[in-house]
Amino acid sequence: MTMFFQGIFEGLTGAARVAVSDARVMPFHDDADFACYAMLSACRPRGTRALLTYESKYALLAALIDEVRTTLDPRPAEVIVNVRMPGIARMPAGMFGDDIVVVDDVSAEVRRLRREGARFVAIRESLIRYPLEAGNNTLQLAWFGAPEGDRESFLALVNWLVTRGFRQRRLRDCPGGAS
Repeated sequence: MTMFFQGIFEGLTGAARVAVSDARVMPFHDDADFACYAMLSACRPRGTRALLTYESKYALLAALIDEVRTTLDPRPAEVIVNVRMPGIARMPAGMFGDDIVVVDDVSAEVRRLRREGARFVAIRESLIRYPLEAGNNTLQLAWFGAPEGDRESFLALVNWLVTRGFRQRRLRDCPGGAS
């Protein structure tokens, strides 16, 4: 069975903290630079904005990976997570391990592991870190090879995401491993 969650990030929960901005001064030289900037920002869905810094995004993903390792039962053999570039911050130690596969695109690795019948988790993120980054602040989490009829540990993981600022958009399970 495959269990699937999709959520939209609405901001970190808890007390607000002041953080150093990752914003940079754009090297605009002429009117064409400004026109290009306007086109880039128009490509993102209206109202979508950067809600995380580089460091807070990677800390959130590392905490999610740790939660996957401790919450899902039985524990997945591998966790696949995409990390979009550019990445100008050190990734926390929690993003690494023998069970972690960090990729640019999750799809090819998902196809390979599904052919092998592996039990694994795939995390696809589109969390925006700076004003020109493409994305829509969504996160998809899929547990491939989840035990039939056992949703409790996955729902606990979904609840963890909700308490971290994600609003649930879609939650489903697909018997037989379809997704």
